[in-house]
Amino acid sequence: MLPVLVGLTAAMIFGIASFLVYGLDGLMHYEWIEMVFWTLIGVGALISIVDSTALRTRVCRIVRSIAPLKGLCEGMHCAG
Repeated sequence: MLPVLVGLTAAMIFGIASFLVYGLDGLMHYEWIEMVFWTLIGVGALISIVDSTALRTRVCRIVRSIAPLKGLCEGMHCAG
């Protein structure tokens, strides 16, 4: 939940800073501002999803099945 909150806060700060720098016309004119805004929110949500225990366990099982990458999951407790 914390990554989502951080992503929303970063997007809010970016939006306010963009408005202060470019003004309302700049926000309407530059498409990259909207893309960065939604990317910040999306990355926060994506990190939260990846950090969930169920997905972490699946990733760990996949990594353990690949011989050269077995060392990456040594400290993790994987079911199975």
